[in-house]
Amino acid sequence: MNRPALAQRLRDSIVAAVEAFRRDRPGERPYAFALIGGQSRNFVSFAIATEEGLRETAAEYVARGYRYDAHEWERADHAERLTVWLRWANPDDGWRYGDFADSAALCDSVRRLFEGGELTDDDGVFEAFCTDEVLSPLARDPRWTSDRPDRPMIVGFTYGGDPDDFLRSATRANPYPRVIELWGERWRAEELEARIKKPS
Repeated sequence: MNRPALAQRLRDSIVAAVEAFRRDRPGERPYAFALIGGQSRNFVSFAIATEEGLRETAAEYVARGYRYDAHEWERADHAERLTVWLRWANPDDGWRYGDFADSAALCDSVRRLFEGGELTDDDGVFEAFCTDEVLSPLARDPRWTSDRPDRPMIVGFTYGGDPDDFLRSATRANPYPRVIELWGERWRAEELEARIKKPS
């Protein structure tokens, strides 16, 4: 298998995974999809962010004692503010993790391309492959946009350790209006950061 064939196979697997997710969780509203690469060069999986998962996570943070330090003129809705703050946090905060139906074969294909030198970790080659060759074409795939042509899920790549990985790749992989929306939400979260009081 070569890079274009693997890219197509990953796109097909992503579309199938999201369709299965929607079938299995019809009450959830996904807003983001993260393709996750393993540090060991032989692993790919995914995570899906949903509005419901985000609200659950914010409620957990409130229960643990996180608070929004409101100005005197504001009404302090801690859960709502924490929802804004956590929206683009690391994909281990409220995202639904999953493995592709053909995960073993996909992981084996990734490993072989690394072994054959078609993919490397040098200078972000693997991240660029996942971003430019796998995720970016989804914006033109009618299977991806059919349910929400006006607002498809934001896609990005991450190794799972740093939320900036997802944001960096999502900036390249998504249509520009969605990128503006993404960064607007991220800036609002950063503005709130100074007013989030963590439990002592």
